[in-house]
Amino acid sequence: MKKSFYFLLLLTTVVSMVTTFSVDARPKGQKKDIYITVIKHPRPHTHRSLYQSIEVAVDAESNFVDVAFNENLGFVIIYLLNPMGQAITKYECNTDMESLAFIPCNMEEDGVYTIKIFGKDLEAFGYFDILE
Repeated sequence: MKKSFYFLLLLTTVVSMVTTFSVDARPKGQKKDIYITVIKHPRPHTHRSLYQSIEVAVDAESNFVDVAFNENLGFVIIYLLNPMGQAITKYECNTDMESLAFIPCNMEEDGVYTIKIFGKDLEAFGYFDILE
């Protein structure tokens, strides 16, 4: 009985370690937080959190931009501009229903990219660089 208990304990430990190491095998530090400057903001508005009204993180390796809206800002359009100022992605969402936007984009060129967010009473932008 003791042998089967120890075998089961050992098997459980090995399985949990393999699962833990496979989850931790992902490269860390891929996402880079981007500071967003809000030029024009709607008033009054409903707060969802104590953080900035718009938070952006860029994952250049998997070519995704994550945009989190911590306030109800209504219908917005998000543009991602390449270093030449050309729009490479346009994403439309209603922040009242979609507080997170995961935007796929092609960021192959090195340089400074711009993210612009426009709404009825909202205007915001931010910059980030992709360097190899």
